[in-house]
Amino acid sequence: MRKSVWAAACAAALLSAMTGCSSGSGTASSADEVWQDEIKPSLKGGTLGSRETPCALPVSFDLAANWMPKPVSNSGDPSGGFRQGPVTLVCEIDAKPSGLVGFLRVWSGPKTDGSARQLLDAFLAGEKKISDRRDRQTVVGALSAEETTYLSAGLEPDETRRERALAITTPQGTVVLHLGGLDTAEHEKLLPAYELAKNSLAVTAPLS
Repeated sequence: MRKSVWAAACAAALLSAMTGCSSGSGTASSADEVWQDEIKPSLKGGTLGSRETPCALPVSFDLAANWMPKPVSNSGDPSGGFRQGPVTLVCEIDAKPSGLVGFLRVWSGPKTDGSARQLLDAFLAGEKKISDRRDRQTVVGALSAEETTYLSAGLEPDETRRERALAITTPQGTVVLHLGGLDTAEHEKLLPAYELAKNSLAVTAPLS
């Protein structure tokens, strides 16, 4: 009798331990928390990307209300000024008029036969001290894209902040949308505007 009770107790303990381990597969849930897919896009305030807008781009997308786009000047540099990997910074969309602090930046480059993942890897090679990088393939409109979220060096020593980027290749050229922020808390406040842009991406008509 004692042996059967002891065996039952052991089995229960083993089952409990196994259950604890499986519920501890918090990798998926923690990844979900990092992506924050429950965030709803901002309300649309305009559209950017066509010739008639401040920044003519290979893609068009919706802007959050009161976010202000501004083309980045090449300053006479034939390489296009700020460059990271195969893409050049061509447009900054300032959140400040909406009461937030940060930018949604658009980087663009020539058409390539490479994949969106290769474009993203080349772009991130120009970032410094990134960690906790999470990648995923996604589809936005009719476009196949590669998305990443990662930690980068913050403003203070030993401080990190979360950032996000989306890489797309189109017949008109390559595009990387990048969202930073002063810190992770501010970054999260900017995410609805990023989600609006991402979910409305479409290829523009040829610029030439």
